[in-house]
Amino acid sequence: MSKVLVNVSRDIKEICEPHFKRLGLDHLNYIHRDNHGNVTYLCSNQKWLDHYIKKSYPKIGAF
Repeated sequence: MSKVLVNVSRDIKEICEPHFKRLGLDHLNYIHRDNHGNVTYLCSNQKWLDHYIKKSYPKIGAF
């Protein structure tokens, strides 16, 4: 399994901001694991994403 990390948290936050305000939400987290073990993780909170990577959560299978 190859790993590709693309940080688009600012873009996600910008796209979601109007919906956050309308729905009373403050962040978005979306995780998808496919049948081949590939993971897609979308997050609008840059600080959480930095923490998630710094703590090596992807390596230990967290989330």
